[in-house]
Amino acid sequence: MKKPDQYLQAAIGQKLEQMNRLTASIETLVGLPLEGKIWPLLNSNRLVLLTDDPHLATQARLLQKTLLKQVNRQHDLKLVALDIKVMSLPVASNERKSTKQNLSPQTAGIICSIAASVEDPELSAALVQLAANGRVTQTPAKT
Repeated sequence: MKKPDQYLQAAIGQKLEQMNRLTASIETLVGLPLEGKIWPLLNSNRLVLLTDDPHLATQARLLQKTLLKQVNRQHDLKLVALDIKVMSLPVASNERKSTKQNLSPQTAGIICSIAASVEDPELSAALVQLAANGRVTQTPAKT
């Protein structure tokens, strides 16, 4: 008796092989290498092509009827529709976000009084400049 995971592995292997065959046949018609750029999915009698490349999606939409006929003929399928969907992938941002907030007159006054009491001339000048500009830059902590 086979274990359930053996049935699952076989079914997953068949689906992956089917996806590879579909990608290869679409690749021949489009004329571009598509591995890692397009993911075909069969959903009952519809073929859904997922891509993260809007240019490729446009090209596939232009060839939609031809693609559907070719896939039906080459894979002995009876698909009635082809949907092309562009999915956006999250992009990491290395840019630090900063916000500028105006200082209240009371805060500017407090900074000026601190500047007057500080013995370090460079720090005192920096505090006076901060109060004069009336702005402070805050950078939020990274999460």
